Amino acid sequence: MSLVGKGMPCGIAARPPAWPPWGEDRYGQLVELLTVELHSIDVRVTRTSNDGDAARMREAVIKELPDARIGACSCGSVVNIGAHHAHLTGTDQGWLGDHLAHVSEIVDGSIVVIGFTSAATELEPGAGGTPWTIRDSASPEHELLRLLAETLPDETVLMPLDDVLFTERTVAYNSEDEIYVTALARQFDAVVHYGLAHRMPSD
Repeated sequence: MSLVGKGMPCGIAARPPAWPPWGEDRYGQLVELLTVELHSIDVRVTRTSNDGDAARMREAVIKELPDARIGACSCGSVVNIGAHHAHLTGTDQGWLGDHLAHVSEIVDGSIVVIGFTSAATELEPGAGGTPWTIRDSASPEHELLRLLAETLPDETVLMPLDDVLFTERTVAYNSEDEIYVTALARQFDAVVHYGLAHRMPSD
């Protein structure tokens, strides 16, 4: 299941002689977790000397997971990942979104990538990070998310990016307080913008 077979590290059996009492699915999850952890050792070692190479190695491991899961599923799938990993194209990083849209034979280009953003973020008890609002950010007056927040305050907006404004022209876009000027349709198929989002604890 998942990362069994190709690339299976020595010492992890893809199929034990008898399934443990917790069943095949749980055993498959354990194999997957251990496989990812073993791959991560090389990523962490490389990161001390070359962060760029380490990031590409990490992304290569990430790509294997949805390919395996989607390949085992006969229905549609939702992959929940960070916005940078979802990018369709435009970087040399080789992000997961780019892989699923243009490389993966399992997905075969049948994919919709949606970026989720918010005008403000509040922290739930135990959550890491700091509260954030686009009104206090470095966004210039013409930045897309600032315009959405000022035009439709406190609204949830679904914005397809098939207009020429996003496919052929560039717009300023705030991504975690980094301002990008890009043809946004090269990154996502659509954007969902919340007036307020809550960051939950990670564990």
